[in-house]
Amino acid sequence: MLLNVPGFKINIKQYQHRTKHRHDAGYSGRITDRGRIIIQKNWYTTVSVQKAYIVKWKNWGTTLASADIHFSLYDKSRNKVDSFIQVSGQVLPGKSTEVPFQLQFDKVSLIVDAVEVHTQGTEPIYTRIIKGVPRMWSFKIWIMAAVMTFFVSVALTKISAPEFPASILPILAITAFAMAFMNRTPIWFMFIYLILVPFTGYDNDLKGQIVVYGVGYLVLVWNKRANLRDFLCPNATPWSLL
Repeated sequence: MLLNVPGFKINIKQYQHRTKHRHDAGYSGRITDRGRIIIQKNWYTTVSVQKAYIVKWKNWGTTLASADIHFSLYDKSRNKVDSFIQVSGQVLPGKSTEVPFQLQFDKVSLIVDAVEVHTQGTEPIYTRIIKGVPRMWSFKIWIMAAVMTFFVSVALTKISAPEFPASILPILAITAFAMAFMNRTPIWFMFIYLILVPFTGYDNDLKGQIVVYGVGYLVLVWNKRANLRDFLCPNATPWSLL
């Protein structure tokens, strides 16, 4: 959601905040050839997800300024359940800042009521908005990964002597499919996937379809990420976001 108000360009986006949890898996030990006993503590990690929002302010003015966004929350019956203000803080001319936040209510609609811009030496400028913040696409990433896995696996049977890159694509697709269930997205594997497509030996039509599935996967992941840094992190949202 992009808003243009006097002195500021504001982008508001819903994203999927991922938190990594570290769990104790007990102890394990071994005895060395010299009879020494080595004990080590074992861990495993999980990733949980929660819906959140991030606001990016860009100061297009020529002076130091701040912008306050007035939000309201409405339930499915269109009853107002809460309201709050998100503040940018002082932003230098030409600079931007990002502020993530989470809601304490579930199944509500986030509405931007107004934006109030404060500039030194002038009166605040109040701009009425009354516009809802779009939600993320609800389409599951693992479904796209499953379709992609099936397609590249079937494509492998269409040539008698597949090139080595063609044999790697199903492995990368299966990895993306399996990791999706653990709320992880192997973005760098998918970049390798797209790089290998031209060297698979398939005809151009088949290559085009394979690329479409790969790009579709990346688009779905991007839709659920707060920014580029979050997009490139395969496991959890960067700690600095929230």
